Amino acid sequence: MQPVVIPSFAKINLALAVSPPEPGLIEGVPNPRAGWHRICSLFSCVDLADTLELAPLPTGPSRFTIRWAHDAPNPSPIDWPVEKDLIFRAHALVESTVGRALPVDAVLTKRIPVGGGMGGGSSNGAAMIRGLADLHRLELGSLLPIGAKLGSDVPFFFDEARRSDDPARPALVEGFGERITRRGPIESSILLICPSVSCPTPAVYRAFDRWLLEHPSFRFREADVRAAFSDRGSLDPSALLNDLAEPAFFVAPALRALHAAASGVCGPVHVTGSGSTLFAVVRAHEAASIAATLRGVCAGATVIVTALR
Repeated sequence: MQPVVIPSFAKINLALAVSPPEPGLIEGVPNPRAGWHRICSLFSCVDLADTLELAPLPTGPSRFTIRWAHDAPNPSPIDWPVEKDLIFRAHALVESTVGRALPVDAVLTKRIPVGGGMGGGSSNGAAMIRGLADLHRLELGSLLPIGAKLGSDVPFFFDEARRSDDPARPALVEGFGERITRRGPIESSILLICPSVSCPTPAVYRAFDRWLLEHPSFRFREADVRAAFSDRGSLDPSALLNDLAEPAFFVAPALRALHAAASGVCGPVHVTGSGSTLFAVVRAHEAASIAATLRGVCAGATVIVTALR
């Protein structure tokens, strides 16, 4: 067996609608997903990726190393135990699925900022599953059900029409992440604005639930998400939306000021996922100059020029 190297691409939510929480009972029967939220979101990978290297070991135990790349745009302390990381959990899940040990030396080199709403952990978990399948020549069938056991964002990263080292195509993701409708390519340059503050996802969803109590006329805007993108391959930045933006601003008040400062430079600026990363859709020939201006007004934030994949 030869070592394998799997790129692990970041994603952004170009548009995200979130439903009110699921009820506790459905026709008198306890709902196993009580309190969960359905989504309708347009996902797209961007040209920013971690790298997962897997080398076979003759015997266990497996080894896991997580480190920052020398060119990582916004490194932060790696202060969590490896057992909590999705590469570790994905490895254990595949071992459980095939019923045998799969000893590896795994090195994850990170570039995707942590806790920024760009799906870095989910992408890493998907990369581990794909990498183990390649390394050990495993016949796992569809990877989507396996990935769904790790998290609702993980299945998006399994695009069976692409090679394992290619980014997943854009997709409309619905339900609890299990309904994935692939879309055509989107041609656009993106500026990522990565602040030093973070937005823990559970806290943002709790803020969203409180916000709903103050807005009883709220509707689930799935139709608006579908209208924001067509297979023409272009985006209307003013039509993009994110129902978690206001809750993210509540959880991290500094993010609102950063959003206002960035909007004054490049027009519509959006939150991806539950935050804290902001993004703007820009013309390719203007990206570098706008990024330079943003770096001057967005103190404490890292600005990354990238593109949709």
